[in-house]
Amino acid sequence: MRLFRVILLFACPAILGACAFGQRIDYRGSSNFATPATDEAVTVGVQDERPYVVNGNKEPNFVGLQRSLYGIPYSVTTTSGSPLADEIGSLVVGAINQKTTIATQIKIPVATSSESRNALFGSMKSARAYFIEIREWETDTYFKTTLTHDVSLSVMNSAGTILATKNSIGEETLGSRADRANLATSISSIFGTLVNDPVIVAASKGSADSPVIPPLTPPIPPIPPTPPTPPNSGVSSSEGKSAGCSVDQVLDMQKAGLSEERIRAACK
Repeated sequence: MRLFRVILLFACPAILGACAFGQRIDYRGSSNFATPATDEAVTVGVQDERPYVVNGNKEPNFVGLQRSLYGIPYSVTTTSGSPLADEIGSLVVGAINQKTTIATQIKIPVATSSESRNALFGSMKSARAYFIEIREWETDTYFKTTLTHDVSLSVMNSAGTILATKNSIGEETLGSRADRANLATSISSIFGTLVNDPVIVAASKGSADSPVIPPLTPPIPPIPPTPPTPPNSGVSSSEGKSAGCSVDQVLDMQKAGLSEERIRAACK
């Protein structure tokens, strides 16, 4: 599958440095990131939650800013005029469908309630759903281009229960690293990393309908049992023994990483 097209259309190319209005970026096409193979049908929906889009200050097709020679910012939109969320969803679906998975996209309008959104996912009757939230997505071009993003991917079951969620937040100058060489590779890197995260993969496969919760790291060691203290042991706390515990027990609890407070409580 080919990388999606990134095309800037300038209203006045002859004086690019002074005139920056009328620009657009084409997000249509297919992203090329790899996804895990699975036979489960997946529904993909993307919701635009950028505050300036939700409150109406920017249209859903807004994707960033292009600054003139003098630094004056002008809005950049999608070439098609379609919402950014819809085009991101199409890219993710295209990447997933490179494998055996049958992925279908649903379009979620801005400001859709969680109840209405879950109803949209539920109407597709898929075993799994990918819900992508865009809290920030904006390019800012002034000689160089910076991409700022804050997105998350949640896996939901057919009942609308969220099984796993992963986030991606960052701000990079395009070209500063190999996987952020341009906008196309940046999108592949961001969403490819989310889709291939082990927690997301585990929730996407298998039949479990319970949330995937990673284990605590490191695990909290158990408090060792306190044996009865023999009478007249002749060992005082000043000689290295806390009341109720032997020296060896105290040392074992310290090696296990227990705090002094927990050691004292165990040795009362």
